[in-house]
Amino acid sequence: MPITFDINPSDRIVVMRAVGVLDDHAVNLARASIRTHPDFDASMMQLFDMRSAEQITLSADAVRALASVSVFSRESRRAFVVRNDFQFGMARMFSLYSESHAQTVEVFREVEPALVWLAGGALPEGM
Repeated sequence: MPITFDINPSDRIVVMRAVGVLDDHAVNLARASIRTHPDFDASMMQLFDMRSAEQITLSADAVRALASVSVFSRESRRAFVVRNDFQFGMARMFSLYSESHAQTVEVFREVEPALVWLAGGALPEGM
């Protein structure tokens, strides 16, 4: 499966990991699985680790469509972690589209600052 996830109810976080090819089918499949998982609560935080994705085949239209409908609530903090500039650009595009739907999504290059921010910390300087 190109996207795996772990739901941690006690920490109120969903950790997702992309591996291989990240496309709209994989994202939609993961969303459907999360939405119906008994431990999922839409108000949880999300950490989406894209660093192991070898290829992203989402079009700008697909990113816009995915950002327009979320399984997470508007109050949820969501952090994407990327490894290269292309992933950063794709995640940032998703973040910008999400803003127009009152979603908070930030993009990071390392897991630790993302976890700090998710836990309520400030954004690192320069972001």
